[in-house]
Amino acid sequence: NVTDIVVLVVAVASGIWAISNGQSAAKRPSSSKPIQVKTPSAAPLAGARHANPLQLVGTWRVIASGEHPAPMASLGSLGLVVWTSCGWMSGDWNAAQQGLFVGILSGGLPACASSYPNLNPPWLAATGYKGAGRDELLLGADGRVLAHLVPSTVPPSYAKDMSTDYLHPVLTPQLRKVLLQVSRPLPAGLVPASGKQLLGRWVPAKASPGHAPHQPYLSFYADGDWSGSDGCNGLRGRWSLGSSGTILVATGPQTTMTCTGITFAGEWLVQASRVAFQGRTLVLVNAAGDVMGRLRRG
Repeated sequence: NVTDIVVLVVAVASGIWAISNGQSAAKRPSSSKPIQVKTPSAAPLAGARHANPLQLVGTWRVIASGEHPAPMASLGSLGLVVWTSCGWMSGDWNAAQQGLFVGILSGGLPACASSYPNLNPPWLAATGYKGAGRDELLLGADGRVLAHLVPSTVPPSYAKDMSTDYLHPVLTPQLRKVLLQVSRPLPAGLVPASGKQLLGRWVPAKASPGHAPHQPYLSFYADGDWSGSDGCNGLRGRWSLGSSGTILVATGPQTTMTCTGITFAGEWLVQASRVAFQGRTLVLVNAAGDVMGRLRRG
């Protein structure tokens, strides 16, 4: 069973992102610089179709620059799993009808710990996707093809002791609801945010009623990473922004210290589907149109 295998949390395995005391507010992981990846080929763009997030559910052979042999990937209701020559790695993914995509790996076998910075291969820097026949293309922020996903089955050597839900992902009703989520209009007086406006560090507009040992925060980075802390525990992940302030996030490793009665801006972000401004205040809004939280520059 996959749960019987030692899981290696990336915050510990790589030693580059530790926020057990909630103080990683202004510092980036040392390996978080944007990675430039050459487009594998312009040819797959021929016959490209409109983005359909439901088509991403399945198992894929990942054709990407620098990946030899080509890894396998599973996208399903349990999350993201990637198999390479070192073994398997697992994490989170999300996609939207606007063509947004995010994915992050946060654990796996110890042998994979040093394979990539933060466990994540360059092709997982993708912020968008597009269909091309039966295949899918993962796209960078500049529109370049970072990976070509080809439908495939997981080899027996990779399938040993893995859950059937990873080997044969099924489009569950809950996953369908997530991928096809449609947001209600923003509340009156809010202006959709752009990507450049989000960059930087934010703190709750109002003080938390709890007793956090450090100041809560939420930071967005230009390479598509985000991090946050409730002043006690930290969380990080990937983000992608579409039109009208539509935001998509995937979550990665999280610390688990015990602190009660405090607000976590990262949890606001996970529940948000839109980001907007009311003056200089950043407002996070969920799909139902409810305000999850308000933040100011900090």
